[in-house]
Amino acid sequence: MQRGILFILSCLIAACGGMEGGDEAQALEVAAAAPSPFTLQFTGRYEGTEVIELRRDGSYVAITGAGCEQGRFSSAPAQRTLPLELRLRTHGRAWKAVVDAYDGKLRLLRGGAPQMLQLSRPPKSDEELCDSTQGRWTDDDPDPATGLYCVCPAGTAFIPGKGGCVN
Repeated sequence: MQRGILFILSCLIAACGGMEGGDEAQALEVAAAAPSPFTLQFTGRYEGTEVIELRRDGSYVAITGAGCEQGRFSSAPAQRTLPLELRLRTHGRAWKAVVDAYDGKLRLLRGGAPQMLQLSRPPKSDEELCDSTQGRWTDDDPDPATGLYCVCPAGTAFIPGKGGCVN
């Protein structure tokens, strides 16, 4: 039963991702730079009362009670510590999401009470994901250049939701 629901949600997210946005002015309004390495580690699919997928290119797709939504997200470019505030924008509307800890939770701040969503990810610790994908775990002190605890090989990024250091 749960697999069937996840399959349906996957199909809906794929369908939303293929939708065309509004006119050129709306496209420019929601444009954002690609996420920093620090922000990239929090991309992936979050599930709960809503489903939201934060993508590596700075776009997002969400399935909410109101339907399907897509747009862009951004954070402060120099941010290298938590809490991380994400600004999500779509067609003239904006809302926030916050990552408070390294626990895979995303707190949505839209309208009423905050909602907590959980990152869908492999069942390994960040350190195990880093080590198993040729990354170097820094233990107690994050890399000063990125704020990350995992330093990945050149050309890859640390994204726990995708399995570690990925292309």
